[in-house]
Amino acid sequence: MKVQQRSCCTLFAPLRSYAVGRIRKVKQGIDFLGYVILPHARVVRTKTKRRISRKLREGVYSYNKNATLRDNLVAKIHSYLGVFSYANSHTETVYLQELLRVVSLRK
Repeated sequence: MKVQQRSCCTLFAPLRSYAVGRIRKVKQGIDFLGYVILPHARVVRTKTKRRISRKLREGVYSYNKNATLRDNLVAKIHSYLGVFSYANSHTETVYLQELLRVVSLRK
């Protein structure tokens, strides 16, 4: 039985049309669900950090104007702490814990 040989280009040609991303170096990491998975760490994507920062600013602003309940802001901070707990992000976690402490003390 004779096996037909095909060139590499004809075998992988259909795959090229379905490629979603581009080929990157390993040290640049893999972008996955708001995180960048690097060989040595897992960090929150910069766009995600900016969005969290913006949402927290809006939440604190509305809380200071008494438009938002304290429980809503505390729940939002806990949610973001959960996001950062899956990544190597000590600085952001400390900031959120301090913000949570300040909001919890204020009545």
